[in-house]
Amino acid sequence: MTNKGKPLYMIGVVSDMLKLHPQTLRFYEKKGLIQPSRTVGRTRMYSAEDVEEISRVVRLTRDLGVNLAGVETILKMRRRMLDMQKQIEDLLAYVREDAGRFREHRDRTLGEAVLGARIRVPTLDGETALVLPPGTQSGQIFRLRGKGMRRLHGEGTGDLYVTVRVSIPRGLDARTQGIFRELERLLPETPRASCERFRGGAA
Repeated sequence: MTNKGKPLYMIGVVSDMLKLHPQTLRFYEKKGLIQPSRTVGRTRMYSAEDVEEISRVVRLTRDLGVNLAGVETILKMRRRMLDMQKQIEDLLAYVREDAGRFREHRDRTLGEAVLGARIRVPTLDGETALVLPPGTQSGQIFRLRGKGMRRLHGEGTGDLYVTVRVSIPRGLDARTQGIFRELERLLPETPRASCERFRGGAA
């Protein structure tokens, strides 16, 4: 709760501040135009925000001649606008946090993923090197610090996130297919065997 939202004033104090009869304040509350807090003993307590809201009601009714139904509509619209403003501010804060992140997708060969490789990745200020360790998985994400987009208001540079996609070869000839079969036989464990063991189907 902000300081302005903290309940501080009893109804008599607010009545003196705004030159309003306490019964008028109770009437505004009954109509739903203002909702003061209550103590354990049910004493009304008004915050600075409540006082400002009551002042708006007075200006609309006394100075502009708006009836209470119109006042209620205006106040509801104002509250919705404030809620929308808060949502926009939250969104902008998220954008500022996320704006420095830049994503790049790189297709690599099966051999590079299995054996590891040193590749070149384009960035906003030129290419940079990225070392793929042996056994890199498809979909694995690497972060290059300080290689992303410049943050808003000149607050440094974000990171570049590189997603590796392993390209599976197609149209293999008989000899290449044989090599892959031999490779599968030599591998200590296949993904299928891992799944079977997880389900309890294989030892």
